[in-house]
Amino acid sequence: VRKASDVAVIRLCMAIIASIAIPYFQPQLVMEDVVFEVFSAIGTVGMSTGITRDLSAASRIVIVLLMYCGRIGSMSFALSFMERKKVAPIKLPEEKLLVNIQKYGNTSASSIPLCMAEFEHKFKKGDKLVLTAFGAGFTWGALYLVWGYDAK
Repeated sequence: VRKASDVAVIRLCMAIIASIAIPYFQPQLVMEDVVFEVFSAIGTVGMSTGITRDLSAASRIVIVLLMYCGRIGSMSFALSFMERKKVAPIKLPEEKLLVNIQKYGNTSASSIPLCMAEFEHKFKKGDKLVLTAFGAGFTWGALYLVWGYDAK
């Protein structure tokens, strides 16, 4: 509920600011048409009263920003301007990372088994392993396991 109300408040504030800014740039425009254009842009519905072609460059920039914000989401747009806390990067010794993509390329679902088979001789019974893989379309997977035997 909190995030939904935040999104509603952010969008309403953007609509009010834009509904004031556009007539400031072009006072000859009818307020109902401006408000319709503003909410259409935020909602990315593609409807227009026909004033878009008559907008000045500044007014068009306002409409474009509203469309962009409506498309990526109000919270994402607002958060992009906020300062983020610096998080210390995780540093692992390179010898603890096992990578073989340079040898086999992207092998999709068989990437992890190929890597495990190639480096099996390094594992000892009781070793703790974190296996992770990333794929196209922002897919990913991870697994934590304890190695069950000593390599030959």
